[in-house]
Amino acid sequence: MVKSAGRVFQILELVAERGTGCLHSEVAQKLSIPRASVTALLRDLVELGYLTFDDRTKRYALGPQILTLSNAYLRHLNIVQIGEPILREIFREVGEFTSLVIAKDTTVVKVCEYAPPDPHGYHLQVGEAGPMHATAGGKAILAHVDTALRERLLARLDFRVYTARTIRTKAALVKELKSIRGGEPAYCREEYLEGMISMAVPVFDADDRPVAAIGVNTRAARFNRAYERKVDRVLRSAQARLSARLGNRRHFGRELADAA
Repeated sequence: MVKSAGRVFQILELVAERGTGCLHSEVAQKLSIPRASVTALLRDLVELGYLTFDDRTKRYALGPQILTLSNAYLRHLNIVQIGEPILREIFREVGEFTSLVIAKDTTVVKVCEYAPPDPHGYHLQVGEAGPMHATAGGKAILAHVDTALRERLLARLDFRVYTARTIRTKAALVKELKSIRGGEPAYCREEYLEGMISMAVPVFDADDRPVAAIGVNTRAARFNRAYERKVDRVLRSAQARLSARLGNRRHFGRELADAA
């Protein structure tokens, strides 16, 4: 990377991290850039609209041109297009039904999938919807939406019974959602389809909202502790990568760590 270009990105990232903006001296000291170079770079960024300068506080903050870029990026985001390569990698590693779902009211809709040639492995087809309370992807999303929305959705769930293992009460579901919010993956242990067990994790956007879930589904006969640990590791890595690509800063560091 050209040195000056790298410094521009470092400056923008530093200013973005500081909610109150940065002084000229803070930028130079934090990034170990000569003061003369900092002066020229800050001046150019202000002129281009990527930074603003407050004459009163002498601080630099992000400018409106940043919003132009971020809005253009978000407008053209296609979660299926971005997520499909990641799903393909998961499928290659675990060899089981791998899917991406999004929320639609009190259901989740499958929008992308990789599936093995298993005639006995029943699952939702792309475009089909499944209930939030009885699917791993649904629970993963429901657990991480804001409290007000979660309460509205819980009040509208019909808790339809699909198998003998389906969760039937709000209290039981709330208990499970609490564990998921605490960091556990979401599970569907033969709650929607007999003989099938799923694990899923949420995917977060730039505003830290759970906009989708990535899941792996297998026959119960193949589900064991070693498989569970492997799928958990693979899903966490995929979660970090896809969330980071959707602009989620909380997962950006994890994506770089996984790539290293």
